[in-house]
Amino acid sequence: MCVLAFAYKTPGLGQLLLLANRDEYYARPTAPLDWWPDAPATLGGRDLQSGGSWLLVDARGRFAAITNIRDGYARPGERSRGELVARFVTGNEDPLAFAAWLKAEHGRYAPFNLLFGYTSDLYHFHSRGGQLGRLTPGIHTLSNATLDTPWFKSERLAEHLQALRRPPAEDEALRWLADTTPAETGSCPIPASGWRWKKCCRRSSSPAATTARAPRCCWRYRRVAMSP
Repeated sequence: MCVLAFAYKTPGLGQLLLLANRDEYYARPTAPLDWWPDAPATLGGRDLQSGGSWLLVDARGRFAAITNIRDGYARPGERSRGELVARFVTGNEDPLAFAAWLKAEHGRYAPFNLLFGYTSDLYHFHSRGGQLGRLTPGIHTLSNATLDTPWFKSERLAEHLQALRRPPAEDEALRWLADTTPAETGSCPIPASGWRWKKCCRRSSSPAATTARAPRCCWRYRRVAMSP
């Protein structure tokens, strides 16, 4: 399952230091991190199936990242959630105007969390109930519940960030994202959704990255990003 951990306006770590794992099915076609040819100032991966993205930033400092909300078996959405990331980052809407649009339109998408805004002024939108919040400085995490839900895999990453007094080396941060340390049985907050999802929520890296028991789903991308 996807997980983001980030230091936001934290002394010694810059304006935004972000660690992110994206879990996705092997069969879903995707393009890796790169500048978008049709939006040259935009940097991120791309979903080649539906055209959106899971994490983008541009030269203006516009940023967005999305995770699913998992609380059982959610209905499919009318539209792809990844287009929300692309719409904000490649667009020109003020974050609050975009938030108003999200509140009106979020029902067309399967449940999601969206981080968005400028790297100097970030917001979190939780589509269950249409809840919007403005981020405060500090260490935050986001996985498949809501912002700062104390899941084992999220807390492991947060602990690493809290101990930092300077940005980590990239290989060090990637080791944290590859952590397969399991949580204690029963610590997963997800309702009965199958073995794969319960295992994923108990470690930072998906089990398919380290075992053949979950052959359809794996971590697809890891990101370490910093805005000075």
